[in-house]
Amino acid sequence: MGYTIGVDVGGTKVLGGVVDESGKVIETARRDTPKAGGAALTAAIADVANELKAKHPIDSVGVSATGWVSSDRKTILATPNISGWNGVNLDYELTSMIGLPVAIENDANSAAWGEFRFGAAKGKKDILLMVYRDWETDRKSTRLNSSHLKLSRMPSSA
Repeated sequence: MGYTIGVDVGGTKVLGGVVDESGKVIETARRDTPKAGGAALTAAIADVANELKAKHPIDSVGVSATGWVSSDRKTILATPNISGWNGVNLDYELTSMIGLPVAIENDANSAAWGEFRFGAAKGKKDILLMVYRDWETDRKSTRLNSSHLKLSRMPSSA
């Protein structure tokens, strides 16, 4: 059994890590986030994953990014701060570039899942993670009930 690569796409950096089944980070790789976004950002994610894949046996790659992700976890529907990425079938593009199965997830959901599996909420049945972003008062909450992700949006007047 190999490892998993997790990639966090941020406003300033693309940070990838090889992670074992207990959540231990084995190695990391980093690239600056290309200001152009779009294809350049997708290539930076693939570069990070391929660098790590060359050094470790990897089974799959998970990518966490801000924005709205399709329910089948294949397409970035819209991002508030990344140009050229709206409507991109990131699963197809990255799978083609990396040669491994890829899972795409929203960053708030990824944070909740990480806490549930390996962090402060490990061993808990239900958790609630609240995220506040300063993009025109966007507020989101992510809730896990018995290992099932539940998503909700709080009204901006909250």
